[in-house]
Amino acid sequence: MATGDRSAGTSHIPELDAFRGLAALGVVFFHAFPSVFFLGWSFVDLFFVLSGYLITSVILRYREHEAFFTAFYWRRALRIWPVYYVVFAGVLAANAVSSLGYPTEAWWQYATFTQYVQRYWLAAPPPFVSAFSPSWSVAVEEQFYVVWPVVLRWLGPRRVLPLAVFLVAMGVAGRWAGWHHDLLLSRPDGLVFGSLLAICLVTRSTVTDRRLCHAFGWGGAAAAAAVAVMGIVFWGNPEPQWRPVSFTIVAAFYACGVGLAVVRSGHPWLRPLRSPWLATLGLVSYPLYLTHLPVMHYTPVLLARAGITSGALHSAVTWIGVFAAAAVLHWFVERPAFALKARWPYAGVRERHDVRATTVVAAVPSR
Repeated sequence: MATGDRSAGTSHIPELDAFRGLAALGVVFFHAFPSVFFLGWSFVDLFFVLSGYLITSVILRYREHEAFFTAFYWRRALRIWPVYYVVFAGVLAANAVSSLGYPTEAWWQYATFTQYVQRYWLAAPPPFVSAFSPSWSVAVEEQFYVVWPVVLRWLGPRRVLPLAVFLVAMGVAGRWAGWHHDLLLSRPDGLVFGSLLAICLVTRSTVTDRRLCHAFGWGGAAAAAAVAVMGIVFWGNPEPQWRPVSFTIVAAFYACGVGLAVVRSGHPWLRPLRSPWLATLGLVSYPLYLTHLPVMHYTPVLLARAGITSGALHSAVTWIGVFAAAAVLHWFVERPAFALKARWPYAGVRERHDVRATTVVAAVPSR
């Protein structure tokens, strides 16, 4: 899920709200209808691109300010932790009262955003409640947030390109070598491309918007063609996401799309991305990303235990619950947490709370 920080002073780009909403909806449909939305797994990479772009933009703008790290990490915690831990507790409670009985011995890893780290040395991670599996991308983003501000402060934006090339190459090589795709070092593509996009646009005074649009347009078209070929080749394959280069191609495609939206924000051609419905969906994208699978898993079980056996009713209640849970978490967990972020402003920035400003996480949850 992608979580940015417009309240910190970065300009609001409404088209990115739509991208967040569409990314969350794509993941939901992928889990609900995997045979139809078989490339829905890729929307996590859109969350990663958004996170890389927005977080890097904030770092570049404020990294030299006094107490930057204190403000940055507090604000990240308030953005991610409240919803995450509420859903985490809810999943544990639902697992306890349902008949599914998933093992929960690995709870401490999920509580510390270190789930699946055993896969770095090709060991099997301990089992946990499968309904909470989307949390892997939140863990990846949390790990990224810990190290990326330090790296940018140390290297500076001009020295990031060699590191970015190395990270993407390492991700591809790691996936070829057997690393699972849900680790930071095996899935850096979207975060890296989003970060490079931020560096490019922050320094774009030497490059015209027209040249940037041409670059993003041709790059996106090339990546889209590669995605189309990949879709045809992998059609019917139950696990196309295991293909090592697919993540890099998809992340490049989304990075070009985000770049075009940023450079041409407000253009008439992008009017569909300024839809109020998509903006609202973007507001709840993070809780929607985290809650949809638990609701899909546990609602039919709990309804059956209550003696309700109608399949149509199960489906209706489940889909209502998916969006209702996201809305409730947004209003009663996210918004109060957002208000607390004003206690840790970036130095020299006068803050005005705006709930839209805080909806860009993964990113992914952010997503």
